[in-house]
Amino acid sequence: MPALLPSLWILTLFLAIAAWIYRRVSFSKAGGFRNRRQITGCEFVRQILDDHRFNRVAVKPMAVARTAHFHSRLGELHLPERIYYGTQLLDLAMGMHGAMHLLQESKALVPVELQIQGSRLFRMMVLASWFLIGGGMIFSRFESWVPIGQLLFIFTFLLALASLAEEWEVTSRSLASLSKLEEFEPNERMHLKRLLRAIQWTPLAELFGSPFTLFARTTEKVKGHAVSKFS
Repeated sequence: MPALLPSLWILTLFLAIAAWIYRRVSFSKAGGFRNRRQITGCEFVRQILDDHRFNRVAVKPMAVARTAHFHSRLGELHLPERIYYGTQLLDLAMGMHGAMHLLQESKALVPVELQIQGSRLFRMMVLASWFLIGGGMIFSRFESWVPIGQLLFIFTFLLALASLAEEWEVTSRSLASLSKLEEFEPNERMHLKRLLRAIQWTPLAELFGSPFTLFARTTEKVKGHAVSKFS
């Protein structure tokens, strides 16, 4: 097993990088366009829920969320503010993906607090694996950390892999619903399909992208503090 561990880690890392690149390229090529009718993510999600007779579910913005979460007790779908107010095709695709998760899991929903904590725990495990591997490779005294980090990374990979079946089913429902909507032009519809197919690989992409995401968010906070200080 010790000899096999590095090979398994490299394989899982390669698959995570491939998913991250595919999602990144798809988002950059198709996600930046604004829809012609300037429909916001909130309006789009509201229409999807109404079409599926989920009229009583409220759609609300949530500053701390990175993805859509459903609050089962209050009957609310929480969207990140960027998606809630956004009009880019990526915002619409992300909102639609979240709404389809709600429609699929409406009979077995997890409270929004637990969803957020679960997402945070997953990212913390990913970051911890990178910290152990990186620390062990850089500092010889911590070399024993490397196999522990590799095992943790493989474990999170298996968790992400287990969620792909659900992601693919959600994507299939999203594509089927998209074909029935008439608000979009053919090129917009094509971009949305590409984005929806890319979003389904997010669990694997997060394995490689989480450190970069953390760095980007930290940089944004530093810039924000600098602006507020001198404004």
